[in-house]
Amino acid sequence: MAPVERSRSGGEIPFARSPIRPPHRPPGIVRHRKLLGLVSVVLLAWSAALFYQDGGESQPNVQQPANPERILLQSSDRPGPDTFTSSVAQASVTSRLPSSIPDAGTPGRFSGSSDGFYAATRGTSGCDASELGTLLKASPGKARSWAAAARVAAADITPYINSLTPAFTRADIRVTDYGLVGDRPVGRQAVMGAGTAVLLDRTGVPRVRCISGNPLGPPRTVPSNAGYIGSGWAGFRPDAAIVVQPASEPLSAFILFDVATGQNFARIPGSVALIDVDKPQAPTVLKVLQPGQRSTVSGTLWPRTAPLTITFDNPEDPLAEADADSSGDFSVEVTIPEDAEPGMHELTIAGGGFRVDQTVYVIPPSVMGGPA
Repeated sequence: MAPVERSRSGGEIPFARSPIRPPHRPPGIVRHRKLLGLVSVVLLAWSAALFYQDGGESQPNVQQPANPERILLQSSDRPGPDTFTSSVAQASVTSRLPSSIPDAGTPGRFSGSSDGFYAATRGTSGCDASELGTLLKASPGKARSWAAAARVAAADITPYINSLTPAFTRADIRVTDYGLVGDRPVGRQAVMGAGTAVLLDRTGVPRVRCISGNPLGPPRTVPSNAGYIGSGWAGFRPDAAIVVQPASEPLSAFILFDVATGQNFARIPGSVALIDVDKPQAPTVLKVLQPGQRSTVSGTLWPRTAPLTITFDNPEDPLAEADADSSGDFSVEVTIPEDAEPGMHELTIAGGGFRVDQTVYVIPPSVMGGPA
């Protein structure tokens, strides 16, 4: 597999780049033998992203601290003050992180899409997102305050959390941390230490600090002489804290540094089903879809005028039928089933003595939120 090829907004991602002609069928070959044709499935990337709105529900206002010129220091292993929940961080990787991260290009600023900028242990979440949702659901008042800070409706906390991706920071990162003070969310400027378990949105911006359950947002500008609150940690330097820049478009996969092997791997977005795969190699692309998303399936070099059927594996649904034209080409639009569970699936195109199975990755629908 090869680097993830990310689509332009509203654009298309082909399953394959180089056409492969189906094997020639010599005279007398058994008719029912399955041969591979070429199919290119084009995804209308992220066109079905879901946007949630409050719907008029009354939510508490997010307050700003009385002294915003002081920055809160938050080590990776301490919850700190004003936590929303008990810790849902599952592991610590701080001792296994390398001392440096890939070059940012711009001093102090990294894109959330940078390969290896975040870390994880392959096959291990590091943050129990479902437990976070359970803890918030158990306290409706706290849930409303959390939702106000995260800029989502309280009813959409679970789908919002499910759309986020667990990872660990590899550097000290500046953020706005929203703590619970009384019954109100209060935003304060903070630096999170390297090794902090977080949940990322699909542009690579940290949105939840797992050890405290607090929502996060991008940092605000502070005076150059701003002071600090709390205790630092080994290696902390005020001038080395990084600001994360959101990726220009939603990511099809995060390329994470594996603290167990020292190699990078790909993590498909979402916390409902943890999907970790080898980092793809060009020109292969990952096929990432959401339930209910419309996609274009197209192919070439199929038998002329052959009737074709496109099916989805689970639920086992026929998505569409099409006929190859006189040149053996076809194109048809399909919709991924609304009840497709997050995880790996197979999309099958069959007809004219050919069959192609393509692996697709279904992720939770994106929920627009995140503190501004």
